[in-house]
Amino acid sequence: MNFLNYIQGKRRGKAAHRIEKEAMKDPFLADALEGYDQVKDEKHAQRIEDIRTKISRKTQKKYQLIQTIGVAASLLACIGLGAHFLLQEDSPLRQESQVAQTIDIVTKEAPADEFLFENEAADMDVQEQSMAKQSARSRTLTVPEPIPTNEIKVAGNPRPVTGKKAYEEYVEENIFYPVFDECNNAKGKVIVAFQVNAKGRPYNLDVKKSLCPTVDMEAIRVVQEGPSWTPGDKEVYVTIRF
Repeated sequence: MNFLNYIQGKRRGKAAHRIEKEAMKDPFLADALEGYDQVKDEKHAQRIEDIRTKISRKTQKKYQLIQTIGVAASLLACIGLGAHFLLQEDSPLRQESQVAQTIDIVTKEAPADEFLFENEAADMDVQEQSMAKQSARSRTLTVPEPIPTNEIKVAGNPRPVTGKKAYEEYVEENIFYPVFDECNNAKGKVIVAFQVNAKGRPYNLDVKKSLCPTVDMEAIRVVQEGPSWTPGDKEVYVTIRF
């Protein structure tokens, strides 16, 4: 359930309970919900659709992603604090009924599809990796991070310090699905490649398989802000499905 369904009166199930629970902790969301309840108007969906149309007209393919988000944020300010809440990157609100996020973690070894965790069956075969590399040539989104000059390379395969299961739970709980741009209905997977420095932090993050600009950036954000990794000299691939 998304925020729009909730303000239109569809308030059953776990998704609705999650929104209400979050409102108890977030005064911005609580004020927004109260405001929508006081305005007995069934045109909320049309108004949001009008805003999405305006965003689409102003968005150009050559815009950088940060410019697109800035335009969207300035327009969304007109519909109040409730819509603004949906743009917060750390929001746990997701379209659970439409989206399922899972992750796969791979390291770049001599066998291209070897998994990091106990030789599990590879989800992405050699052909898929080849397609991912071709996609990267045409459209690669990079978030540079400087490498410390005194960095010490440690041989081996990086692993999440929290363990694979805990890392997957982190991704599922923190991924944010875009609502108000052209990536709203994007479904598929994003493959993010990166290396791990001596401090256990990802750097040189690249999108090796792109899905949609906003979705690509969200996948990078989740990896970059996520748990630390054990240092290693192997490149890591994380696949996030939307």
